[in-house]
Amino acid sequence: MKKTNLFAAALLLPVLAGCQSGAPAPAADITDPPSDSSAETTDDRPQIPPDTDYEGYEFRVIARGVGKWTCTDMYAEDANGESLNDAVYARNQYVEETLNINISQQLVDNDSTMLSSVRASIMAGDDSFDLIWMGSQFITKLSLDGLLADMNSIPTLDLTNDWWDQKAYQNLKIGDRIYMTTGDISVMGNYATYVISFNKTLHSEHKLEDLYSLARDGKWTMDKFSELARLVSGDLDGNGKYDENDLYGFMTYGSDYPGFMLASGGSFAKIEGENITTNYNNERVITMLTKLSELKSENCSYHFPNDEVATKIFTEGRTLFSFRTLINLNFYRNMNTDYGILPMPKYDEEQAEYYCGVHAYGLSLIGMPVTNTDYERTGTILELMGWKSREVLTPAFYETTLKGKYFRDDESGEMLDIIFSSRVYDIGYYSNWGGLHTRLESMSSNKSDNFASVFASIESSVDEAVTETIDAYKNIK
Repeated sequence: MKKTNLFAAALLLPVLAGCQSGAPAPAADITDPPSDSSAETTDDRPQIPPDTDYEGYEFRVIARGVGKWTCTDMYAEDANGESLNDAVYARNQYVEETLNINISQQLVDNDSTMLSSVRASIMAGDDSFDLIWMGSQFITKLSLDGLLADMNSIPTLDLTNDWWDQKAYQNLKIGDRIYMTTGDISVMGNYATYVISFNKTLHSEHKLEDLYSLARDGKWTMDKFSELARLVSGDLDGNGKYDENDLYGFMTYGSDYPGFMLASGGSFAKIEGENITTNYNNERVITMLTKLSELKSENCSYHFPNDEVATKIFTEGRTLFSFRTLINLNFYRNMNTDYGILPMPKYDEEQAEYYCGVHAYGLSLIGMPVTNTDYERTGTILELMGWKSREVLTPAFYETTLKGKYFRDDESGEMLDIIFSSRVYDIGYYSNWGGLHTRLESMSSNKSDNFASVFASIESSVDEAVTETIDAYKNIK
């Protein structure tokens, strides 16, 4: 494996330095290595002709390198004793040796610049990279521009295989076409999933009912969540106001309105064949968000300003519940107090299942540029990477890192299974149609609750954006 500059020309030179800026992406400090690359393979290994030899081809990946959301799951320079890193290294080594290729990666540390540069490169017809690994809000734009290949049209790539995320496949497929996806090949879809974490000491001190049983029995609802959150609060410093130094039942941030909307079964986009509809301006969603807004207006809730404050409050044991994405549990690993996780609460007990949204900014997806000169070769490489990832990367992430390191009880592992099986990928959320996504986040930060009037005021803009999206996909050659 080698790490090379995919853009030797000036196209990306101004932005390719300092790729690891910001908070480090999570990595477990576990010395047990993942499965050896020479381990016995299972019967469902992709069917690749035994004489396949790509003669040392350099498989070039352009990937996101933004703070804690840096894509750490495509490339590893060497084994270093860290579980995830070593799993990536073992997977790549296996694929490289099997197909006679070299995998290279270039990280770019600015999303907007990456989008504009990649778009310019593809439109110029440059064969500069084989695979794009980009934030969902940005790769969606490339797909609408007709700059990504339809993965379903590639005979060597089968996204219905179980090493590809079937939730992503169903939620992001337009008719029979799909331009971006994820799966075992990447952990970022898991890391970007919304969850509720809770402090076990506060739970015990307030003699609350068994939260795991509530979730297991389908009774973890918005009403139950709000009821329990209201039981915990305190002006600890006695200054007469509630701030980052006090005790809360619930801690949250600006993505909570989108997250709880999705949790209720609402959606920014619902794809049915070639048609796309919305499901946000209705009584169910408005009721869910109104309950959340009412909770946020009380002293039992705190809207944190940044990761540092949020981590401080949770690790010091001063909030019962916290709404975060899974990646932030990395910051809780050294806390003294035990904690657990839960799926996003249902609207009510009648709701058939839990829905855990995948954060628009945090999620990264893969796509193939239309300038890729050999779709079938790339499909073969991706299939083998996905299959091998299921064998070594997913166990390292799921069992060793999360269940083995972040969590301290068996029940949290059970909750993790529920959460991952309940993920929701929403192309409308990532596309920000009519500014709905950003409008909701602004409303959350300002603690606004005029949902019906806001939804009505932007409905025509959202509908227009949906129509433009449908037309754009239909016009892709």
